[in-house]
Amino acid sequence: MALKLDMCKAYNRVEWPFIKGMMLKLGFADSFINFIIHCISSVYYSVLLNRVEGPTFKPSRGLRQEDLLSPYLFLFCGEGLSALMRLAYQEKKISRVKICRLAPPITHLMFADDCILFRKVSNGELQVIKDILREYEACSGQCINFKKSTAFFSSNMSKQDKDNASQIFNVRRSTEAERYLGLPNMVGRKKKLAFQVLKVKLKKKVDSWSVLYLSQGGKEGWRLLRNPDSLLARMLKAKYYKDLDFLKSRLGNLPSLTWQSVWCVKGLLLKGMGWRIGSRLGSTRSVVVIAYFRRRYIHEGEIKSGSQMVDVVCNYIKELDGLKTCLSVKQFHLSKWVAPMNSWLKINFDAGFNKDNLESCSGLVVRNERADLVCSKMIFHENIPTAFAIEAMVCLQVIHLGLYLGIRKVEIEGDSRTVIRKLQEDI
Repeated sequence: MALKLDMCKAYNRVEWPFIKGMMLKLGFADSFINFIIHCISSVYYSVLLNRVEGPTFKPSRGLRQEDLLSPYLFLFCGEGLSALMRLAYQEKKISRVKICRLAPPITHLMFADDCILFRKVSNGELQVIKDILREYEACSGQCINFKKSTAFFSSNMSKQDKDNASQIFNVRRSTEAERYLGLPNMVGRKKKLAFQVLKVKLKKKVDSWSVLYLSQGGKEGWRLLRNPDSLLARMLKAKYYKDLDFLKSRLGNLPSLTWQSVWCVKGLLLKGMGWRIGSRLGSTRSVVVIAYFRRRYIHEGEIKSGSQMVDVVCNYIKELDGLKTCLSVKQFHLSKWVAPMNSWLKINFDAGFNKDNLESCSGLVVRNERADLVCSKMIFHENIPTAFAIEAMVCLQVIHLGLYLGIRKVEIEGDSRTVIRKLQEDI
């Protein structure tokens, strides 16, 4: 059984003393805790009535929705529920659930203010879970809306057990496809129908090569490589490739839809990670050419084999190297790419502009301290009025990409002095 909880006004109901108590239990310094409490308790509100501002008043609880600190502070509320679940498990009041024998056991999953509980259907455990949720509500200030919460049951469960669990929590049973974060909660045999809406939306957005438009399977495949210790990676490894790594894994018998989606992009990841030709500069050149081929394939259906692409890239590099030898030192200057600091990433961006027909092209490359390619992007534009506008646009794309990938330590480098100065002024 899976129980998806609906938290009513989750951010507005956070009790400040509960946040402080959780931080104390987790070992934060008193000075830091006082600083955080001051940040969340220093807010004042006023009400506009007929365009006239009323007197200010100070709230006694709650987190501000638009505050960048609020999602991280709300994690302390979730940690309170996790602590109660761990304590109940240690006291052998509840059990954990596994997707297979070697998979890590879980009791619940949390994402922001959403929570899904996994349980075996027995009257004793269900009652313990309900008592835990009541204690969590009383301590944290949270309020669970059971009328909007949903219970998901296995097809192997009897109707009596389903009715009993639904009555204990007073929740509705899921009888049709529902969506969470744009994806269906459960997928039956009608997979095409379940994902048809997502397919239509994705088709409208795919107009350039970007990690922003990778399939969900592609993103998860990349995460399995970068974060092998994550909960998802450990579960999939235990069930599908326990003695191998992801790149050597097999589809297996009766795979789940999640594993099929992740596994089918393995070939693309292998091809993408195999492109590193020559020096660091040569690697960047090859990425540009490969992006060109991919665009030709998407829009014109032109297909090139791997050997053909290698030949074109090598010839392209030779042409550029030959051009460099033909120019005198005074006429040609090649600035060396400087690697970022350890554990940092560097994003280089540039753009080309044709003022006669207002056509332009922008590109960016993300590399680590070893000059390994993390990702890249190239877009052709039309009707951009000035060279500065296209440089500013690609710089904005760099910032959006960094935020999307969650990069914390990054250097942004470009040859537009005006754009860089504007960024420094804003900082």
